[in-house]
Amino acid sequence: MRITERKLEEIADIIIGINEARGKKSGEFTYHIVTPADLDDSNDFERLESVNLETEVGDHNLVRRGDLLIKRVSPSFVTLVTGEVSNVVVSSNMLIIRCHQSAVPAFLAGYLELRGLEALKHYTERGMTMHSVSKKELNEFMIPLPDMETQKVLGELWLLNKRKRDLLSRLSEKESDHIKSIFIKTLSEGRGR
Repeated sequence: MRITERKLEEIADIIIGINEARGKKSGEFTYHIVTPADLDDSNDFERLESVNLETEVGDHNLVRRGDLLIKRVSPSFVTLVTGEVSNVVVSSNMLIIRCHQSAVPAFLAGYLELRGLEALKHYTERGMTMHSVSKKELNEFMIPLPDMETQKVLGELWLLNKRKRDLLSRLSEKESDHIKSIFIKTLSEGRGR
């Protein structure tokens, strides 16, 4: 298997989110906006706020299926848009990474999440970690790119692992709720005697 190193800008477009300050309640163009608070490690965002903008957002800035979404400050995971979305934009403190045909979105998301975001940490003169991501840095970031079939397999592996972590997290919450209900029921029955 041959792997080539390519700059991210050669295999994807990086799009900065819109400045939602442009919007007012009375704007005529309504969109749903994704903010960093809407994202979690589960690849899911359902309840989005609406924002009314005075100017129309171009198609290039609308979120699409297959886009990668990352926070610009302290990114620790990548969200891959797997479902259909309509009239969705991201806030200015986020980035959209849109793959060209030479890259599989799930592969790129997995690579950035598992290796890339850590490499983009900044160290200040005092030795403190400043973890912010700029479009310029991402454009220059080198990505090892295997053939398309390998990208598909690795991307699917990453997606399955991400789903597994989400399911295990949900199971843990349910188990905690169950144990809590047993405690409450047992203790409340004991008081009635």
